[in-house]
Amino acid sequence: VAVVIIGMVAAVVLIGIVAALEIIGMVAVAVVAAVVVIALVVVGEVVII
Repeated sequence: VAVVIIGMVAAVVLIGIVAALEIIGMVAVAVVAAVVVIALVVVGEVVII
């Protein structure tokens, strides 16, 4: 019985870790995209000026 409970807990923890990493990854991608867009706008303004 203990083994089954431990296995279930481990599975839940692993799923939680994977979900957290996916969320962190999406946030990181969004941040990088925002930075790239801002950088392009700044560079574009400098070039135009």
